[in-house]
Amino acid sequence: MIIITESELRDINIIFLEHSKLLKQNEVLNSQILKLEDVIVGYNQIDSLRIKEQNILNGIIEQQAKDNKKLNKKLKRRKTVSNIFIILSAILSTFIIVDAL
Repeated sequence: MIIITESELRDINIIFLEHSKLLKQNEVLNSQILKLEDVIVGYNQIDSLRIKEQNILNGIIEQQAKDNKKLNKKLKRRKTVSNIFIILSAILSTFIIVDAL
């Protein structure tokens, strides 16, 4: 026959109460973990969409940079051609003035 003193019985009851309390806390924490994992999945999906969007926008920016280079080349050519025409018209007007004299 085993004899348990009053203080030992109190200690055992405290241990069981703490165990029960910890089990409830564990359930709450596991529930919070599951909710946070769902949130993480949502954030990962949002990040994935943003990465795709960023890649599309980077492609658009690269295409616009290429278009800008082409337009700058055309503009430079037109400026050169217009400068040549101005010089030629100045030379021709000089010849016309000289011939008129």
